[in-house]
Amino acid sequence: MYDPLVLLFLVSQIGFMALNRARGGPLSQYALTPGMTTEAQDRIAEQMGLNRPLPIQYADWLCNLVQSDWGKSYRDGRPVLEIIACHLPTTLQLMGTSTLILFVLGTWIGIARAVKQGLAFGNIATVADMLAQPHRPALFPQPTGRGGAVPDLWPDLRLHGGAMDAAL
Repeated sequence: MYDPLVLLFLVSQIGFMALNRARGGPLSQYALTPGMTTEAQDRIAEQMGLNRPLPIQYADWLCNLVQSDWGKSYRDGRPVLEIIACHLPTTLQLMGTSTLILFVLGTWIGIARAVKQGLAFGNIATVADMLAQPHRPALFPQPTGRGGAVPDLWPDLRLHGGAMDAAL
């Protein structure tokens, strides 16, 4: 039940640290401004709280994130939620289109695999399907304790005359 929350927490930490440790950090665009002095950059860092230790910055950022205050963009000063809302329709359209294409393609391959059992296409589709199964990371093992589709497949693979056959 808590696995997704732990994963979300770890991903947020990694993302936060990566953005703060990127070359130039959050103040890199201010450095490109003509006439920007080091003193002015230090003043901006003080105003934004970027001179505090990273764990404190992360805790403040996480508290604000939970309260739906995602802050302002470093690049143009617009609220981050406004920027996300602006790009959300295009993102959802891309996700919907790709899901539809994968559904149609997957259905076609599944029907072709069922019809052509024992033929080369059916065997290739079966092996590709088994290799493409999602694997859970070791941090979140499957309830059965088994290692996923690929380790289950290896004992059943045999080479016959140069062609790989899977015994189902």
